Amino acid sequence: MAGEIVYDNMRTAVARFAVRNKDKKPTEDLLRMIAEYGQKEVRRKKQRIRRAAFPYQKQLQDLIKKELPQDAQSKLATLERIDFIKDGQNLILAGNPGSGKTHIAIGLAINACTLDFSVFFTTIPRLITQINEARSQRTLRTLESRFENRQSSPPT
Repeated sequence: MAGEIVYDNMRTAVARFAVRNKDKKPTEDLLRMIAEYGQKEVRRKKQRIRRAAFPYQKQLQDLIKKELPQDAQSKLATLERIDFIKDGQNLILAGNPGSGKTHIAIGLAINACTLDFSVFFTTIPRLITQINEARSQRTLRTLESRFENRQSSPPT
């Protein structure tokens, strides 16, 4: 899907270039534009990952899947498609310490960032601390609005 989006954007950019430059052969200018577009895509994805505030970066391909609990192994392929985000569903990962919850969460979130979703990563302890601090500073509504503004929506 992300490839289709990039392709459609690129096709549109090439069509616009062709209209603006009817009499010119699209050579160096077009190649430069394609290279710049690719660089912007890479920068935008890196920026999304940086803004998500991950405590560290983990990739799903680095996960040792056979060490996961059986139910996690069976559901991981479905989760990797990120359909739950597109469908507006939430995901709660529960399990014993060391069972791969954080690794899976970060890996899925990084995948979402590369598909142009905005991601906000936090942990329950950090969230509780933020809520308590906001409550004591009477800024709880501000904190709530931060979460409302970060609700995932499919990229356009």
